Amino acid sequence: MQIYYLIYEICKKLTIKRFLQAISYCGLSGYKLKKDNIISSESTLTSIKKGIQLPSKKTIDAFCEKYDVSRAWLYTGEGLFAKTP
Repeated sequence: MQIYYLIYEICKKLTIKRFLQAISYCGLSGYKLKKDNIISSESTLTSIKKGIQLPSKKTIDAFCEKYDVSRAWLYTGEGLFAKTP
């Protein structure tokens, strides 16, 4: 059971890392993400940055759709950062 928890924690941290990398690459702020209805408040992004919370599936889906980021890359790190046509 403990190994599954460790795997979950590693995956969680990597997903957060890729999400924050994508935000940085796109030049986005918490204000912009809130304005674009990606996150509910700027404090949500702060919680994600601190590792307190994982971006929700809804947040990731909206982010990927709005900014043309590959969901597969964001969740797994595999493939290309940007969506391909």
